[in-house]
Amino acid sequence: MSQENVDIVRAFVRGLLLHEHDEWRTYVDPAFVWNPTEQGATQGIEALVETMTAWESTWDEYSVTPEGFVDMGDRVVAILDFHGRGHGSGVEAEARFYEVYTVRDGKLVRMDEFLDRSEALEAAGPRKSAVSHENVEIVKAAFEAWNAGDMDALRDLCDPHVIVRPDNDSFEGLEPTVGRESVMRGFGRMRETWDADGAETITDFIDAGDRVVVRFIWRGTGHGPPFGLDVTAVYTLRKGKFVLVEYFRDHAEALEAVGLRE
Repeated sequence: MSQENVDIVRAFVRGLLLHEHDEWRTYVDPAFVWNPTEQGATQGIEALVETMTAWESTWDEYSVTPEGFVDMGDRVVAILDFHGRGHGSGVEAEARFYEVYTVRDGKLVRMDEFLDRSEALEAAGPRKSAVSHENVEIVKAAFEAWNAGDMDALRDLCDPHVIVRPDNDSFEGLEPTVGRESVMRGFGRMRETWDADGAETITDFIDAGDRVVVRFIWRGTGHGPPFGLDVTAVYTLRKGKFVLVEYFRDHAEALEAVGLRE
């Protein structure tokens, strides 16, 4: 499966660089997250097209050469050398980019770009146990903040470009939310639905490297019959902040998303 993931990333990069839109789209999940270093994260295929078009317009000419692909299991690091001449300014620029692609069920679901090789490999590979433990503590702090009603503390744990994405099969009709302020407004609306609510964890916090998995029941009272929703959340962290939060109704599917099984 790892080599297959490398082949998928290689084919996607090739199609993107050659503007073979019908080709590269076949490798991308509809909710694909594109997170380049110099622009904010976007979600969806059309948003990727718009971002790439805007980026290309800043250069009179440019070239991107793939120098290698590093197999990291469900992640692949693409090493790309860039050379360009700025539009209007004529300034020459060179850079090496490290793009970390996450593959799930044969589709690309996320790309995070880095200028530093060690940071890219750290994001793609197994994290040191101390960092992994820190991630678990951060997620625990998020639950404590929610149950204490401390939304400012919760906001501080979110990256400015955080994305909250409900699983399409489990939460039909719910769209992903992009950006910290949009996410916090959504959380606020959820809280307003009830006079009182809380999240009660029903499993341990599962350390999965740069991701943490936890199953919980969200309970609400005060508007009609008492409410309880069994949910498993997968938190992806980078530099101590949430960059992606995924919600699943099926616990097994959530574990599978991080390469684990019950």
